[in-house]
Amino acid sequence: LLAEVILIALIAAIGMSIASTIHLSEQTLRAMFTHPATAWNSQVIALVGLGSLVLAIIGGFLLAIIQAPWVEAYRQLRDSGASGSPAYVPSLGEAQPLA
Repeated sequence: LLAEVILIALIAAIGMSIASTIHLSEQTLRAMFTHPATAWNSQVIALVGLGSLVLAIIGGFLLAIIQAPWVEAYRQLRDSGASGSPAYVPSLGEAQPLA
């Protein structure tokens, strides 16, 4: 959990440093979104594509980090001989499933 918090803080710090480098403010955001889409050049589109690729890779790493603690729990369940899920018992007021 500590590693996850540190990683999120690091990503936030990088994001804030990038935002401060390009002087991101309400006026620049408003100007960016009021431009017609045809005015965007190919460099911006390439930058967005590259950013998406980087975020996908980082997302994969984060997913592995977040799910890693559950691996041991699933292994213990697998090795315990537990069979499937328990029988379904509807709660009071819940519709009966179709059989």
